[in-house]
Amino acid sequence: MATVDMSKVDAEYRDPFYALIQGMIQKVVIAPNPVRGVDLMIHGPLATILATLEAWQREEDRLTETYKQEYLERCAAGDLKTDAEEAAFIERVNAELESKRRSFERLQVSVVAGAGFEPATFRL
Repeated sequence: MATVDMSKVDAEYRDPFYALIQGMIQKVVIAPNPVRGVDLMIHGPLATILATLEAWQREEDRLTETYKQEYLERCAAGDLKTDAEEAAFIERVNAELESKRRSFERLQVSVVAGAGFEPATFRL
């Protein structure tokens, strides 16, 4: 039975991933924080991706709550009487969310993702 050196296998898959991540990080700043112990600020494309994802999640949560309220108000007013009317409302909401999500994906801003990331998590 042949044996396989797992460290070489791991490196084969790990190294391209590490190279990709390192290419997305321009600079890492570690600063003391009296409450959390340390803040890790990441500069570069990875920071933009993380900030955009967080911003979209907040916006999606806000929009979902708005749409829930609209749905309840329209039900109470008798505007959504049939399954077809409810389905049309849901389809419109999903289309609006998808359109807004695409807008966030195209968002190109320079930001810093920071506070709260643990240095050990990224093994930098």
